[in-house]
Amino acid sequence: MNTPIKSLLLYSGLVAGIGWLLLGLALLMLPVPPVQPVSALLFTVFTIFLIAGGFSGPHFGHTSLDRVAQVASVLIFGAVIGALINAVASFVWPFVDNRHNRGSFRRRLVRALHGSGMFAIMVLAGGLAYERLGGVVPLTVTDGQHLALIVLMALLMQAINETFMAVYAHFNEGDFRKSLSLFSSLLELATVPLGVFTAIVYNLGRLDMLLLYLALLLLAMILVRRFAENHWALAERLDELLVINRISRAISSSLILDDLVELVFEQCRKLLNFSAFYLVLYDEKTATLDFRLHHNEQGRGPRKRRPLGEGALGWVIRNQRPFLITDWEASTHEVKQHAVIVGQTPRAVIGVPMVYGNRVLGAISVQSFTAGEFDEDDLSLLMTLADQVAVAIANAQLFQELEQHKEQLEARVEERTREIEAQKESLLKLSESLREASEQKELLLRELQLKTSELDRQTKEDSLTGVYNRRFMDRRLSEEFRRAERFGHPVSVALIDIDDFKHINDSFSHMLADDVLRVVTKILRSQCRSIDVIARYGGDEFLLFFPETPPASALTVCEKIREAVAGYDWDTLHPDLKVTTSIGVAGFEAGGSERETMLAADAKLYEAKRAGRNKVCG
Repeated sequence: MNTPIKSLLLYSGLVAGIGWLLLGLALLMLPVPPVQPVSALLFTVFTIFLIAGGFSGPHFGHTSLDRVAQVASVLIFGAVIGALINAVASFVWPFVDNRHNRGSFRRRLVRALHGSGMFAIMVLAGGLAYERLGGVVPLTVTDGQHLALIVLMALLMQAINETFMAVYAHFNEGDFRKSLSLFSSLLELATVPLGVFTAIVYNLGRLDMLLLYLALLLLAMILVRRFAENHWALAERLDELLVINRISRAISSSLILDDLVELVFEQCRKLLNFSAFYLVLYDEKTATLDFRLHHNEQGRGPRKRRPLGEGALGWVIRNQRPFLITDWEASTHEVKQHAVIVGQTPRAVIGVPMVYGNRVLGAISVQSFTAGEFDEDDLSLLMTLADQVAVAIANAQLFQELEQHKEQLEARVEERTREIEAQKESLLKLSESLREASEQKELLLRELQLKTSELDRQTKEDSLTGVYNRRFMDRRLSEEFRRAERFGHPVSVALIDIDDFKHINDSFSHMLADDVLRVVTKILRSQCRSIDVIARYGGDEFLLFFPETPPASALTVCEKIREAVAGYDWDTLHPDLKVTTSIGVAGFEAGGSERETMLAADAKLYEAKRAGRNKVCG
């Protein structure tokens, strides 16, 4: 039994024990009004029907119209019998409705124990509070006092419900926040009036009204479920896109292959619920699979190699095709003929290739011991992630090759140098050999310089924002100014400074300040032309170069940039964050110089600062 299920069984058993113990004490010690067994049984069936008509959220939990039955049972039968009805119904439901349990008896048992105990406690607590404060049972009419007591009962039930589900989420998902859903909470509270109406119609004994009401309630269940499913689908898709975006940013910044593989595993755990994870790299030279990371419920497995012709992931790489098996035992997919099963046989499996250009770099697989754990949406999600990972792995491999080659070249140069130093004592006799060694040394140095220049190309860009850095921009400006002077074209320069950036760093965080720089860079790119040059010129300072552009046009562009930054929805980063910019613009005039133009732009920038910031001066 895996650890989460074991912990959930212990916790759910404890909740059930407490709930049924309290219910038993209430039955023995508190006055219970007489109840017809048939009526209690029918209402229990009605409660099961309401629970079964619910839906699962995108992250966690089950939402239904069960609050209708909970409130109505208290107002019809009283707190003790109402708690008994709901405890029995919630215990029976997991064993008659298999949609949310994926065929697992342990999941049914956990839901049955936890639900029965939780509902016994919450209905008993809410109902007794209602009765002790003067609430009438059975309820046939309502007034202000009873409505207030019903609201109090509903809020108490909701608070107990949220508390127990948060603890359940902690044991199941490792994060209690996944149980919190404003949509589900509001829906459950919104059904309280339906529970009151159910009780009044039932207590009045109007069968015709009751049947009509039940028909309307069924229609409401269908509509609410359809609306909720659409709502959750959109919410789940949005969450996936946000996570993929974070993953893409994270993995693109990692150039160490082992760190990258670990990062991919950690991020996949945020997207999919799996029991085992594999990431293999394909070695074209040896036609072997390098199992770079293998993780299951027992922890990380040893790194190993396997011939390409073996295993399901070998099939994925050879065919460059993904596969999805929702039930291993019932599947007839050809990949099963190539699978190598070690340990427990998985029930649901996904395998996708990592392809960069025309090269297959490897494959990713997730496995679950629960049939039906994965679907087509999960396959599409993992394929999208694999595309992102393939690019990052290609970059990491190239970086690793360059580093290894650089180290080899440096070692060879060092070795040759030592040989030359040792041969100096016999310079006259070995002059020819020294000359040849010197030539070889020069060849090695030139080769090293070529590789170093390739690495230097990557240093032209600012690693945080992706635009040019100052070192490269200084060289580029000199070339552009000379070209403008030679052809007589107007050019303009703008210096942009983020106002009070130090305050952002100090008051929020360096990570949020980095996000601000990225957003500002995105705005600059959206407002500038493809021929305009953008560079990060300092910590919070950017430089824009506008070729063939007079200052008046540059001022117009910069004003749009200022407005775009000031009008951006910074609440997406932090609710208290406001960001503005000050911009200085200067044009290159005939007979002038690059230095004079830059000083003029800098002076205009400080003029904008002195004018109160969030200004463009030119």
